[in-house]
Amino acid sequence: PDAPKPDAPKPDAPKPDAPKPDAPKPDAPKPDAPKPEAPKPEAPKPEAPKPEAPKPEAPKPDAPKPDAPKPEAPKSEAPKPEAPKPPDSGSKDGKKGPYKPPEPVSPKDPKPPEKHPDKYKDEPPPVADREKGWKEGQAEGRAKFDKMSEAAKSGDPQKARDAAIEMQMDKQSLYEGNRNKAPGAGDTRTKFKEEINKIYDKADDGVKNRLGEKYGPGVQKKPISNPPKPGADPTKMSIDRDVTFERPAKPGEMIPHPSKPGEFVQAKGGEMVDIPAKESGKVYNEEFKKAALEGASPETKAKYEKTSADEFARKMDQTVTDRLSNDAYGRGPSDLKTAMEDPKGNFSDPSGVGKTAEFKADEWYEKARRDATTPAEHETYVAEGMRQTSKQYDNQVDNRLKALNADRGGEGQPPKVEPPPKLKDGIDVLKDVADNRLSPAEAEAKLKAMGKTKEDVARDLGDFINKIYRMPVN
Repeated sequence: PDAPKPDAPKPDAPKPDAPKPDAPKPDAPKPDAPKPEAPKPEAPKPEAPKPEAPKPEAPKPDAPKPDAPKPEAPKSEAPKPEAPKPPDSGSKDGKKGPYKPPEPVSPKDPKPPEKHPDKYKDEPPPVADREKGWKEGQAEGRAKFDKMSEAAKSGDPQKARDAAIEMQMDKQSLYEGNRNKAPGAGDTRTKFKEEINKIYDKADDGVKNRLGEKYGPGVQKKPISNPPKPGADPTKMSIDRDVTFERPAKPGEMIPHPSKPGEFVQAKGGEMVDIPAKESGKVYNEEFKKAALEGASPETKAKYEKTSADEFARKMDQTVTDRLSNDAYGRGPSDLKTAMEDPKGNFSDPSGVGKTAEFKADEWYEKARRDATTPAEHETYVAEGMRQTSKQYDNQVDNRLKALNADRGGEGQPPKVEPPPKLKDGIDVLKDVADNRLSPAEAEAKLKAMGKTKEDVARDLGDFINKIYRMPVN
């Protein structure tokens, strides 16, 4: 009789007088039918007698009903989904340690880090897959160039626009097209350039009109003179586009000093200052997508209808910069002139220009790790990074060395300035990729045998640019 009394306190909460008459009723299992009432008080049971309940209920497992509350145990496991919280603290996929993507200084790569596939973040594809992907990418690039050739011959403007869009999105197509020496290849390149320039002109006009509503008349694309080298093929296609928009300063406005980084001067009025890329980039991307698809076929319009303007421009390798962008050479007009026209000039910040040269390669190596979803894409991105390094060497080093060495090396003169052998050897390997003598995987293997990586070559180039632009030209 004492045994039921301890059970009585449980129902005592709702019915203090009931325990005594209830004592005889436990013998009748049938009244368990009214156990619907029992579940009501039992709801609190799992909370109050959680430790003791399991033991007395152990003999009752025969009743499947009491077992029903036990599945509620998984409910306590519900909090386990809290495991995904680590990514909120900056980790990637819940792994320990902060995930540090490259600093997004340019609108070229506007997607948030969590949207990147990161397929090859930890290691590249196997060498065999890389080689196969490289060849497949080249074959696809040639096919797109051939399609551009057919469109040019057809005289159909929509076909020409469609083909130009697909080519601009595929660097292998541009590489293969520029290397193509077959009869008629020059005409195809010329037609491609005409189509792309139509898009650029229309997009630029749209940007000037929209930004002019805010800043007034005078908004323009910053003029950049980049004359081709003597003997260069005039039909050669550009691989990408960097563009800056500027506006006239108002009298009394504080504007950046044209040649002294970090300093500001009061504008007299009319001086041209860069419009921040964060603002002009968004407008340009919208106008660029609109201009590109305006002359395209219904099929191509439908294909890219849901692609955001930022993503569309990124795929077409369009970059809007300002003087503070990592893609920009220096901080003002004098720096840009030195980079593009006058190798005898000086940079206001040579180390910054060296970092720009390094960045232009590293951003593509990072794309290979983060954006590529196939070996073909991976190899194309790596090849573009290598091309950027060899291109920066040609543009910023070769001409500067000629200017420096004009009065060096003779009797009574200081010795000529030469690039470090480790840099020159590395550049030669990367040029072999641009000239299609090596695949990216073969180039990396060759660099490894020399004790360096493609990233080392980019860094060595930046360091050397910093050094030679601190040397005075006599």
